[in-house]
Amino acid sequence: MIHGMSDHEPGWAQDSYLGSIEKEAGWTVTLPLANPVDVRWEEPVEAKPGEKIPFPVAGFAGTLLRYQIVDRSGQTALIAYELTWSNLTRPFKLVRFGHPITNIENQTPPPGAKDDVAQRRPGANEELRNAIDLYLSDVALYARGFDGHVINKTVDHALQMFYEGALEPDQSPEARKRLRTEPTVFLSESLGSIMLMEAFAKQEREWRPGKPNADAEKYSRLKDASQNLRVVYMMANQMALLNMPEEDRNGNAVPVLSASRVAASSNEESEQAPPPVWGAFYNARKNLGTSDNERLTIAAFSDLYDVLSWPANQMSIPAASDGAPVFNVDNFYPVNSVALIAPIGIEEDPDSAHTTYGTNSKVYKLLVHGYVPQDVRN
Repeated sequence: MIHGMSDHEPGWAQDSYLGSIEKEAGWTVTLPLANPVDVRWEEPVEAKPGEKIPFPVAGFAGTLLRYQIVDRSGQTALIAYELTWSNLTRPFKLVRFGHPITNIENQTPPPGAKDDVAQRRPGANEELRNAIDLYLSDVALYARGFDGHVINKTVDHALQMFYEGALEPDQSPEARKRLRTEPTVFLSESLGSIMLMEAFAKQEREWRPGKPNADAEKYSRLKDASQNLRVVYMMANQMALLNMPEEDRNGNAVPVLSASRVAASSNEESEQAPPPVWGAFYNARKNLGTSDNERLTIAAFSDLYDVLSWPANQMSIPAASDGAPVFNVDNFYPVNSVALIAPIGIEEDPDSAHTTYGTNSKVYKLLVHGYVPQDVRN
């Protein structure tokens, strides 16, 4: 599970999705590890005398939590890994905007921080500006690869820890072997969806046999995860916006990937640029041995009052050799919060619309009980 834009603390999934599943199914969520595990790819470097560090080193890392969910009979029903990466962008927001824009305690803007609050604005404009500060800055920071692509590296390393079962209490060969055959589900929110797919595709490209960074063990575990993957749940889906087509080397941008472009993009000598996110994710799974007959289901959730979410359009999904989209996409349209001005219903709280999918009863009932794709597919 990986969150999207806005600010999150470790435990965000237990407060939403896992807590709701516990309530609906009567299961019990336990947290074997008392503290979140820092997700680092290298140890922080100490500052030299007189040298300035742009962000505080302490806590500047993603965090990973492992949950164990047991059913009423006491049997393990689900193991969930939760990645929190807000610690990486929160320091930047404090420096740039100069005010606590979240509910996190002990936020003190450092000396020299810009005071965005001092720029007085009308109430509605102030609310909109705060939303931009809180939400869209995450998109910009991720897209620009700030601080040496620190978010990308964090997601990449967290996925590796998930494939390896690094947080499992039982590290015996038998337990590790069993993990490699367990059914897998990905759940992402808003910006987290593109983070997940880009990291997965990048790992396949880098670890593939014959590549400079080829790693047979890592590639094997990635292959297991791909083959075990049953469904991807995308909450506050943003792929329609973030999966923008890339230009080829002739400067042409096509709005829909054709089957020929998907196939060509796997060719090292192709003149085509790498495909956008859907195509790259599809290519990665295909290179890992998934056939077109094993179409993955994408369940995309979009509150129509969520101004930062869009339905997933089948026309934006690459086509396979048979002409059909390479993924089966199902769109759901929950309403996450009540209108602000009742009973007229002029406006729904945009923040709740974007961040409370996990506590919407229609959403978590579907997560627990499943659904029949043919009944909802667009």
